[in-house]
Order: sequence, then structure tokens, then C-alpha cells
Amino acid sequence: MKCLARITAALLCLYLLGTPAFAATYVDEMLESDTGSFKNYHNLTRFPLEGSGTRGTLPDSSAFGFASTTTPAGYADYRIQNVRQITVGIYTASGTFAHQGPAGSGTWLLGPGGNVPSAGGLAQALYSPSSRAVYTRVQGELHKAFFDDPNYLFAATADAPADLTGYGVNIYASAGGADLARLTPAYSRVVSTPGAAFLYEELTAPVPAGTVHIRVELNDVGQFPLLNKPGQVINKAAARYHLLASVAMEGENLVYGRPEPVVEELPPVAPSSAAPGEPAASSKKSSSKAAACTQAGGTGSSGSPQAGGSKFEGVI
Repeated sequence: MKCLARITAALLCLYLLGTPAFAATYVDEMLESDTGSFKNYHNLTRFPLEGSGTRGTLPDSSAFGFASTTTPAGYADYRIQNVRQITVGIYTASGTFAHQGPAGSGTWLLGPGGNVPSAGGLAQALYSPSSRAVYTRVQGELHKAFFDDPNYLFAATADAPADLTGYGVNIYASAGGADLARLTPAYSRVVSTPGAAFLYEELTAPVPAGTVHIRVELNDVGQFPLLNKPGQVINKAAARYHLLASVAMEGENLVYGRPEPVVEELPPVAPSSAAPGEPAASSKKSSSKAAACTQAGGTGSSGSPQAGGSKFEGVI
């Protein structure tokens, strides 16, 4: 009996050592543009994919597009702690990655160009908010994206924008009150469905320890210049802009909302000589400080995602 008890205890220890505590995944499926204590959206709204004939058999039927395409850029903000990895899914008509064209052609393409390469090794194209154009680097030299029916090709350019960032999706993280820093995602999945107007892409990035604020930015361009036709462009239809399909965050002991403020321990209140019925000065300060801390506190470890548009999966 004692031997059995020891074996049971040993197995229990191995199980506990090999199992993460409160491993969890939070998934924002872009069902409703609801906001709350831990998330909000800017210039993003529900895009009606259902019944549009554009989805084919892509993974999802819900997505957010731009509320205004005057400047096709928007973002989703999340106040979540203890996230270790984030995966962002998007629908895109043109593709957001750059890759080499058919062997011997010497061309570089934006998006599949008739083929969907494997996700591993794809390079995210670059975007300039000031020039509103798409670029990539070929052997260290900047190339610009042009439309050459039916493909998007990169060609050498004299442009030299100083504000290059990721095309399609950017992921930012902040620890405490620090500025948002851009993460470097990698393509983890690319899905093409015959007859569908969109590709489905997923980009995944590790999240630095101590992160309390994550921002997922969606951007696009409204037109592409035509290759070898200076001054001529092709405009992008409103229904062809990038769409944000999902945001999934994985970690342990996920905490939703702003970090709880640190409450400073106050020294004992000294005897007061105040008149009867009037609180001592130090008591007034203590009460007002406690009230301020109560007002400043957001959703802490007891906070949880709001219903409507989000899915929470936990594994204990």
C-alpha cells in the first residue's frame, strides 16, 4: 500500500511539473465591434462576408474592415497581460507578402501571382503611410509594387520613404507605460481557395514578457500605379481592402484589463489634536488616496472578456 502511494505521488508530481498553470487562449473572432475594459477598436467595423460569394471555403465568415477608407488604416487595442504569443488572421485580395516569381523570370511578386508559396520563408511587404505605396527590398535595394494585369510586380524605384512599416498587419506591444514597440511576425499559414476573392493569411509573433498593452494594426493602399504607364493607377474597390479576421493570444494566467495600481502602505496615524468631530489631516489624505486608488483600478485578475464577439478557451 505504501509503495502504491509513493508511485501515485511521484506520478502526480510529474503531471504537475509538466502541465502549465492555467494555460489559456483568448480569441477575438471579430463578431461584434463591442468594446470594454480590455479592448477597443479604431476605424474598424463589421464587414458583411456572408452571402457575398467572395469567401469560398475560407476559414471564417466574420471579419472587420475599415469604417472609413479615406485613410485605410485602423487598429484593435487589447489590455491583456501574460501573453506569450499572438497570431493575427487576415483576408487579403492582393496578398501582403513578397516572393520571387517563376524561376528564371527575375521578377518579384506581391501576393501569390498564380501560386501560393508555403508560409515558411515568406517576407512581409513594406508599406509607407506617407507615400501610400507598397515596397520590398531586393538585394538591399528598394522596389515598389505596380499592377501589371493580372499580377502585382515589384520594380526598381527612386522612392526613399523614411516611414516604412509592415504592409497589411503590424503588431505592437508595450510593457507598463512604455511606448508601443513593433514586433516582427512571421507567416504561419497561407490559404487560397479557388473562386474566392480573398487569400487567408496568418502571422505569428512572440510577445515580450511584461507586456500589458497589445495593438494590432490593419493598413492598406487605395490604388496601385500601373507598370510602365507613368501617372496611371488602378483603384482598389471598397470590397477588396484587407480585412481583420481574428486575433488569438496564448499565454498562462491571462489577466484582462489595465494593471492594478500599486497601493502604498501608509504609516500609522499619529494621535491628533483636532477638534472633536473633525478628522485629522493625515486621515483626510489617507481617505482621499484610497478613493483615488479605487477609482483608478481597472479590470484586474478577476476581470474576464465580455461576451459578444469574443471567444475564450482555457485549459487547466
